[in-house]
Order: sequence, then structure tokens, then C-alpha cells
Amino acid sequence: MKRTMTGLAALGAGALLLSACGLSEDDGSTEDVEAGSVDASALEGTSVAVGSKDFDEQLLLGQLTIQMLSAAGADVTDETNIQGSTAARQALIRGDTDVYYDYTGTGWIVYLKHTENIADPQELYQSVAEEDLQQNGLVWGEPAPFNNTYAMAVTEEFAEENSLASLSDMATYMSENPDATVCVESEFASRPDGLPGMEKAYDMTIPDGSIKSLGTGVIYQQIDQGECDFGEVFTTDGRINSLGLVLLEDDK
Repeated sequence: MKRTMTGLAALGAGALLLSACGLSEDDGSTEDVEAGSVDASALEGTSVAVGSKDFDEQLLLGQLTIQMLSAAGADVTDETNIQGSTAARQALIRGDTDVYYDYTGTGWIVYLKHTENIADPQELYQSVAEEDLQQNGLVWGEPAPFNNTYAMAVTEEFAEENSLASLSDMATYMSENPDATVCVESEFASRPDGLPGMEKAYDMTIPDGSIKSLGTGVIYQQIDQGECDFGEVFTTDGRINSLGLVLLEDDK
């Protein structure tokens, strides 16, 4: 369930300076940015519209991008907080935005319409970048050294009580407890590398009545409060640690 992310720009835009989320948990390091290291006139006379999707990580990265481009002298328009992956992508294609951050898994499966994912993150990044440039004239910037993926989470108590450590354990639990509640966002529910792909890979059957569709930001609290036995989360979200949630290993 890879969601490796990088800066995505329309061909020819100055936003190729940007990069974002990386290839693996132990991949590379970043150089320190010292005060005064940004050339305040580097992008003088350049107009850039910055987009983002509508959840915390995207909003934060969008605002960081705005600050950095502004510091380099660009005239920046804030077009962040676009609802949904497809809408954010179409805003770039139409020219309403010039750059935003996106995920290679989303690029490969949702935008480029492939049905089988590529497990190796570097190979996935290269494949997405090459195909999107060739077919759509879109440029994927270099990935940065952190990674955000989909995962399923449970409370520590639920994990301990039911010996849950992996998605294989979840599949076994669901076969024995088909009324267990699984909370997901609408995009994950329909993506082939989301819930349908997870069910297929783990031979897991989740009855429709057990699936609850919620907004991305709501799921964490609902898991913590016991309203969701299992919930789809993003692995970079700070609420995983603050609420003491446990990520289930994607062992396949």
C-alpha cells in the first residue's frame, strides 16, 4: 500500500525546485538549510500557483512550498485545500495550479490506470515519472527522504486482546468476526491498491455492512473511541503516536 510522494509540476514550471516524501524509511538524508541561503531574487517575476489536497500532510507541505517560493521572490497564489486526488490532479492539468505534492502509488494506480502495483518504491517512482511525462507532459520532482503509506490501525488494547500484529492476523480475525467494524475513507474503499487490493492479497472478506466510510481526519478518533475496530490511516500522521494506536504490519 505504497504512497511515496514527490513534487508534481506542469512541464516547464519553475516548481521543479521542489521535492517531498521519500522512497523508504532509511533512504538518504537532507541537507541543512541555513538562514540566508535562499536567493531572494531567484524567482523574481515568476508567478506560481501552489495546490494541495485537503488533509493535514498536504496542507502543511503546500504552505511550506508557498513560504519557500515566496522567499525566493516568486509571486505565489495559494490554491491549496483541493478536495480529493482527482480534483487536485485536474487543477494542475488545467493550469489552475503549477505545482503540488502527490504520491507515486496514486499516480500509478489512479491517474495512469494500472491495475497491478510495483512493490519497489524506486522502480515505482521511475515508472510513474517517465510515463506521466511522456503521456501528459507532467514532471515529478525528486523524492525526499520520508515515506507516507496507507496502513490499518487498531488500539493497543484491541491488538493485545486479539493477538493482532499484521494484516494476516486481521484477515483471520475478520473470518471469525465478520461483524467487526472497518473504517476507511471513500478513496481507499475503491482503489485497487486500497481496500479491494488488500482483501485480494490477504484472502480477506469484509462484509459491506462492516465497512464504515468516514472522512480521513475522523478515523483516528473513531478507532481510539472504539467506534472502529480497524481503521485506515496514513503512517506519517502524528495522531498514531498521540492516541497510542498500533499499525498492523503489511506482511504480504
